[in-house]
Amino acid sequence: MRVPFILLRSFRFRILALVLGIVTMVASATVIAVVVKAHAEVGRQAALQLRSAADTAREVLKFRGDLLTSAVDVLTSDFGFKEAVASGDAPTLKSAIANYRSRIGADVLIVLDYEGRPLASTLAALSASTRNDLRDLIAADADGQLLRLYRLMDGRPYQLVLAPVLAPDSVGWAAMGFALDDKVAADMSRLLGV
Repeated sequence: MRVPFILLRSFRFRILALVLGIVTMVASATVIAVVVKAHAEVGRQAALQLRSAADTAREVLKFRGDLLTSAVDVLTSDFGFKEAVASGDAPTLKSAIANYRSRIGADVLIVLDYEGRPLASTLAALSASTRNDLRDLIAADADGQLLRLYRLMDGRPYQLVLAPVLAPDSVGWAAMGFALDDKVAADMSRLLGV
């Protein structure tokens, strides 16, 4: 019984315990430092990837906005379209916007008179809140300039371009847009890898 007690009190055992304790502390500190550094690096890389993805998403939306702007410029410059807007010829306008919408791939195209009342739309029906929102946008645009914006219309988000139809004075407005829906989100996700 005395042998183990003597071993515990021996000088060699104390040195061995001290060395093992120091080695354990150093190894633990090294592992903790490596884990903390790796965690910080993963966070930095994730932030960098998200920043890059956000920049790319902004560029994609800008490109889509440029496409809408070009398309609405062509539409509002068409003499036949201007004439149909000026006369308020709803059947001609419905045919023209359905054709033009399918050509450009827009999700919505709305033609409004100069006061902002809808003349024709590719949407089945426009809610009162959407009609009021479009009318307010037109009324607030004192310069009658093209507007690029994001709007909720009947509960769905859209990237819109709203442009005056000039003949030579304003006879109406054309609103063209792309839906910001699950398909766009999936396309962006594939493109951005996030």
